[in-house]
Amino acid sequence: MARITRVEIMMVNLSPKVKRVDAIQSFDAQETPIVRIHDSDGVIGTGYTYTIGTGGPSVIALL
Repeated sequence: MARITRVEIMMVNLSPKVKRVDAIQSFDAQETPIVRIHDSDGVIGTGYTYTIGTGGPSVIALL
């Protein structure tokens, strides 16, 4: 069974060219937390989620 050897956590902020809005909210940037998990067999798994402008740092802290 492979073992986890390294975990990388990062966040990318994606800013739309035009401010995005809907009936209840608006945002200037999409926060995209990304995690990469490396194992002893050399396999890398990547996962991500996104927020609409707030909460990304909280997701990073939980990871």
